[in-house]
Amino acid sequence: MHGSCPQKHVQSTKFDGSLSTRPEENFRPRLFGEVAKIVWAKPDTVIATIAGVSDRAARDYLNGKVPTPSVVLVALMHEIVKRN
Repeated sequence: MHGSCPQKHVQSTKFDGSLSTRPEENFRPRLFGEVAKIVWAKPDTVIATIAGVSDRAARDYLNGKVPTPSVVLVALMHEIVKRN
């Protein structure tokens, strides 16, 4: 029977928008830096080479001060998958 469900199994939930009003609690920008430091021996040098930026800019990516470019995120994911 399509669409039939006993009422006792249906729960009503209300979305209060808390995910969109407090993004700082849902996202950890420093997580990238923590993972990159585990994967690469010298993450700032590797990131600088991949992104074509200075070592200082790469350190800003690692510290979460500046959003990390997608090309660097893809390279990190590739390195993680390659190791498995």
